[in-house]
Amino acid sequence: MPSNSTRPTIGFLCACTCEIWRPWIDAFEQQLSTHNWIKGDTIDIDYQEAKGLEKNYVRYAKYFVGRKVNVIVTGGTQATMACKKAAARATPPIPVVFGTAGDPLDTKLVSSYNEPGNLTGMSNQQTNCVIAKLDYLRPFLESLPPKPYDVGLVGNDKSPNVKLEMKIAEIVAPTMGLKLRKGRIRHQRDIAPVIRGLKSKVKALFVCTDPLITTHAKQLNAEATRAKLITMHAFKEYLGWGGFLSYGSNFTDLFQKTADMVAEILGPPAGQNMANIPSVGMTHDLESAINMGPFGPVPTLGLNVPPSLLSLFDTVIR
Repeated sequence: MPSNSTRPTIGFLCACTCEIWRPWIDAFEQQLSTHNWIKGDTIDIDYQEAKGLEKNYVRYAKYFVGRKVNVIVTGGTQATMACKKAAARATPPIPVVFGTAGDPLDTKLVSSYNEPGNLTGMSNQQTNCVIAKLDYLRPFLESLPPKPYDVGLVGNDKSPNVKLEMKIAEIVAPTMGLKLRKGRIRHQRDIAPVIRGLKSKVKALFVCTDPLITTHAKQLNAEATRAKLITMHAFKEYLGWGGFLSYGSNFTDLFQKTADMVAEILGPPAGQNMANIPSVGMTHDLESAINMGPFGPVPTLGLNVPPSLLSLFDTVIR
């Protein structure tokens, strides 16, 4: 149903849940306010949550088009694809801005970084971080008893970005002297059996992130801790959900930049032409983190992490 408000409306699709995305939602709203776009005052924001389910990406993308929102904001490659497809059919097409997604070119979100059409946003550079993540994992692997495989490569391989990340990992791991064993998690129900199946075969889990995995991050990390497996994740919020290591983008920063893009699209002047949408953002800082907190996985894992190793990380959570 179209909005009755005279204020512009943002359709905001949380690919996971609003609770999980709360820090990024707050960062987005705060940054929007610096451009005088204030929720409930100068702009309306319609939040919906997909809970990591592909059918919900399509459902809410169509809902936003039906509501005739002025711009759609989302994150995650599959959610962004669904919104792009639905928004392109609107008259006029609705701009779509993604706060985080995989490599937009390799996953075919855009055909060009500088001319992305009715879609733009921020890449989380997830596929660019594979080598660095394995490098951060390696010293911990060396401190554990040998197993047939070093690392379990787990994630939702129905996601184009995860599929690409897994492919890269499978290519580079052998060159680093590491062996991988893949575990496919396509539904929440897959998490426990996949991790239990890997328990006796690997020392660690390289977690390929997508909204499905993020939605169920606490369960995944709890299962990994019970199996006494180290986990490597794509961003530091995972450590607050029981993860051990992370390397990747600062998602708060990404959503602040997303707000800047939305503000430029909204104007003034109001309703920027599609050609004026800023290009996809690919360059931003990456950060590493380790969870050394008393309620984290370290007590269960029984790891002795020397100060020299801790010094390699940008953030140490205690």
